Amino acid sequence: MLVSPLLPSPRSLDRKYEVSFDLGTDPNYNTQLPSIQVSVTGTSPVTFTATTISMINHWQAFNFDFTATGTSTVIAFLGEGPDNQKYIGLDNVSVVPEPTTMVAGALLLLPFGASTLRILRKNRTA
Repeated sequence: MLVSPLLPSPRSLDRKYEVSFDLGTDPNYNTQLPSIQVSVTGTSPVTFTATTISMINHWQAFNFDFTATGTSTVIAFLGEGPDNQKYIGLDNVSVVPEPTTMVAGALLLLPFGASTLRILRKNRTA
């Protein structure tokens, strides 16, 4: 199991995030589709299962969204499979704020940028 502490800041409360990761396997080691269970503080675990293992060292991308419900959030990844499953790969894990959150923040700064431009223009003409 891989556990990652995340977002230890009061500013992260009620902020939306996107988690993305790649799940991999290889038919030389597994005969069944690999699964990984992901849980985030305050939510029920969700299982992600690869749809194919036909290629050697096959990787499949997954993503999901969550909202931070506290000032400290933990994301846990747990590989699932039968006892004879020898290879479940996890790679390219990233956690980023939702674009809508970033756009909203940029929109809040827009009035400051507009007033700065007005001041600069006024100083040029003077």
